[in-house]
Amino acid sequence: MAVGPFAQQVTFLYTRDLATTAAFYEAIIGLELVLDQGSCRIYQVAATAFVGFCQRSDAPQPPA
Repeated sequence: MAVGPFAQQVTFLYTRDLATTAAFYEAIIGLELVLDQGSCRIYQVAATAFVGFCQRSDAPQPPA
C-alpha cells in the first residue's frame, strides 16, 4: 500500500566509471541489482526506493 502520491522512487546519479561504481555498491555496500540497462544499473535501497547509476563521460569528477 502506497503512502502519498508515489508508490516507488528512483534517484539517478551519474558516474564516469560504471564498473567500479557497480562493484562498490554490490560487493561492499551489498545492494541488490534489480535492473541492468547496460549504461545504467538500478539497485534497491529500501522496500520501494531505488538508486540508479548511469555511465556518463561528462559526470563530475570525484573529490580529490
